[in-house]
Amino acid sequence: MLIGVAGCGERGEGADASGDEAEAGRRSTMATSETGFSDIVHDLISVQYHALKGCREYEQYARDADEEAQPEIADFFRNVLRQDAERAVACHRYLSQLAGRSPAGSIGH
Repeated sequence: MLIGVAGCGERGEGADASGDEAEAGRRSTMATSETGFSDIVHDLISVQYHALKGCREYEQYARDADEEAQPEIADFFRNVLRQDAERAVACHRYLSQLAGRSPAGSIGH
């Protein structure tokens, strides 16, 4: 079962779709005009950054769980870490595709 979390892709109750569309339009203009990157490139870079940042944090969380003799929780954090690592690799692959070249250091893709 998927539990919706505000800000994690689920629209909260009473969310205003027109407000979301206006925000998307503003963000689109900002991403391209202020950064020089298309929305999709900006979004992939952002997801990759946050995935890699999460990996560093989850590694510490797993160690904390190990230190408190909680192997099931440590395994949970390691699984989350693995998922974020895979997400970061996928972003790298997509960014390389958009740039028209094969990704450096790609693993089996």
